[in-house]
Amino acid sequence: MLKKCLYAFSLLPILLIALPAQGQAKRMDKITIKNADKIEDVEGQIVKDDETGVSYHPASALTKTEDKSLADVISIRFYDTPQGLQDAENERGSGNYEQALTLFEVVITEIKGSKTKYRPFLLQYALYGKAATNVALESYSEAIASYRQLLSEVPATRFKKDAYLGWLDCGREMKDIQVLQDLLTETEKDTSNIAKNSSFNVRLSMADLELSNGDPQAALKTYKQLSSSRDKDVANKSWLGQIACLEQLKDKASIDSLINTISVSGETSPFLLVVVYTSQGDTQFKVASEKKDVSKYHDALILYLKAISLGFPTKEVDAYYQRALYNAAVCYQTLAGLLNKPGLTDKYKKQAKALFDLLILEHKDSELAKKAREMMESPSYGK
Repeated sequence: MLKKCLYAFSLLPILLIALPAQGQAKRMDKITIKNADKIEDVEGQIVKDDETGVSYHPASALTKTEDKSLADVISIRFYDTPQGLQDAENERGSGNYEQALTLFEVVITEIKGSKTKYRPFLLQYALYGKAATNVALESYSEAIASYRQLLSEVPATRFKKDAYLGWLDCGREMKDIQVLQDLLTETEKDTSNIAKNSSFNVRLSMADLELSNGDPQAALKTYKQLSSSRDKDVANKSWLGQIACLEQLKDKASIDSLINTISVSGETSPFLLVVVYTSQGDTQFKVASEKKDVSKYHDALILYLKAISLGFPTKEVDAYYQRALYNAAVCYQTLAGLLNKPGLTDKYKKQAKALFDLLILEHKDSELAKKAREMMESPSYGK
């Protein structure tokens, strides 16, 4: 559930709300910033707080303007934060989401209706709070509407990246391709780098959903469009997606061609290399099994061990990692019988058992782990 992962943190991660002080200090915001290797607390009047960063007039020189990136701003205490925003956050933090939602609605109306009392950029905190609270309530359609409202009413919001990500996660939870298409349309209207990067992730999610919905052809087309992305993470995931589509389509020739393309591309992504090494190992393993060829078993084993060394269990390459473990163990066990050299045979049998044990330990409920258990429990095992 989203409310237990992405939005389980404090609603407004950088906003520390302070009630207005008395006298002169009430017009000063308090900002905690990173400055080189130091953390500093400064006072000043914030005049901009959006996706590009925070700008303020230092209290010591109000005619001067300091600019800080969002990454350098740790926290802010706004002098004019509505008490209702603090109340809404407190309710949300206590898990009283319905009450929090009501309070966010009230404070949104208050800020929008009192333009001379509150600075415009405060509105984004309330709107984002409303969206995050809807997510916590698992009201995903309402959350998306809230993100739309935020992006519409505060186009340069400091929460733009979070809004796009939240909208995307809602679409994933709803498994609704139209929701993702609407988000893609929204990001393509936005010329910012945040929107551009978000659009890649939206396309990936659309392809993932098409694949899970049983439409590998449509998913394959989308993945191919992303394989030339300059974002290496996007490109790598698109390669993995293409392989998954071709596996569903049982197109072995295209898989082999794609694996060859990746292998000669100089790609260094561990995820992709796990797929490449395992697939190449499968080719050698098939020949070895047909011909009982010791050298081919060795070739396959080396490739599988390369995959295992890279393929810590992760969702993206889990199937390949399991297959590399299982087939490497079979290679060791088979070589132990074919070579029939006392010292080496015992060593290979121990290696086979170690890999089978690792497979069972890490994937005890998988089909390959079941096969490993059955093999190890058979009367002929180890002989």
